[in-house]
Amino acid sequence: MTPISPSSSPLHLLRALLRQCTYLPDPQSRLYLRHHILSRFRLNRFRGPKFSASFTPAPSAEPAPPRLRTALKDARKSLSLLIRANAGYPRALLKTLIYTYGRSGKRRHELLRPLLLPDTPSSHADVAEQAARQPSSTSRNPLDHSSDLRNWPAISSQLRALMRSQRDQPHLSRTSRGPRLKHIVPQIPKENIWKRPLPKKREKNLRWKFYAETLDRLCAPLPEEEWSYLYSVVHGTIPPSMPVPRRVALKPAEAVPPTLLTASQLSLTGQSPLAAPKSPLPSGHRERPHNFTTRSMRRLYGVIFAESPRMRWDGSQGKWLVEWGHGFPSGGKGVRTPVGEVELGLFGGVVDESGRMPRPDSIRTSRKMQKNNDAESSSRVP
Repeated sequence: MTPISPSSSPLHLLRALLRQCTYLPDPQSRLYLRHHILSRFRLNRFRGPKFSASFTPAPSAEPAPPRLRTALKDARKSLSLLIRANAGYPRALLKTLIYTYGRSGKRRHELLRPLLLPDTPSSHADVAEQAARQPSSTSRNPLDHSSDLRNWPAISSQLRALMRSQRDQPHLSRTSRGPRLKHIVPQIPKENIWKRPLPKKREKNLRWKFYAETLDRLCAPLPEEEWSYLYSVVHGTIPPSMPVPRRVALKPAEAVPPTLLTASQLSLTGQSPLAAPKSPLPSGHRERPHNFTTRSMRRLYGVIFAESPRMRWDGSQGKWLVEWGHGFPSGGKGVRTPVGEVELGLFGGVVDESGRMPRPDSIRTSRKMQKNNDAESSSRVP
């Protein structure tokens, strides 16, 4: 087993992660990720051998247990993600927003947990149906799988409304959770490949597989406050929070700038005259950092908003209503304004009334028609 090196000590990783959280542009991300990081470190606090209260490993270089080494590896990956997000990489920043607003990760499970609870029975028939689904306390034959179907979880009306609404959304062909949700009931064949009745155990496994895959692809509904905030940011009502410029470290007064050193002097210091700042990604990676603007931030929020539903109970109709967000508005893309008389006078013959350049065939045809009209008008003149 590999001992913990001083460069990857939990204390150093914790401080670096909390420092990077303060640089994130989204205020919700700063709060949520900070709380999530602290909870993860507290969870794995006592799993290492002889750790002090400050997460610092003991002086004795004892080998780290496998679970602790895995947790430190996950912490380094999270630190790399936050560094890239703060350096201007759009995919990394989008991933932090996905975790923050519950499109993936731990918060998504927390948002889906209330939907997994069964409906409150409103009649004696509902109580009897729920009692029939409970597993029997008496022993039964382990080879008899007919009673396993009673353990099929009861899908609540709220969860079924969300499944039906997500299936009918055309813009959710692929989400951050994977492919589109196509069915809301399991597709179980009546016969197997040998044209025999499907075994009960196979039917039970297909049902549970469908239930697990459906829950894995569902988009969790957001609370009303967060959904309204995303709506306001995407539509421009509220300006998005922009990355705060980070302060540059001051250099000592006696230090000589590298640009004033010669090539031989730079070679002695191990530097290159054309040395560029080190990128947090490998050299062959295609993605490059961006200078985020208000429009680019609204586009990132639009990706999150398009996968974010909100649910409310309509008492008059007696059902759950689901409202979905949408992506960043195109801003008039594809909409052409009519061309005025001044523009037609300047660009007459080059563009048509809709402002488009006519095709060569249409230009040739229009010129021929104009020539024929001129000939007819001249022949009519007495």
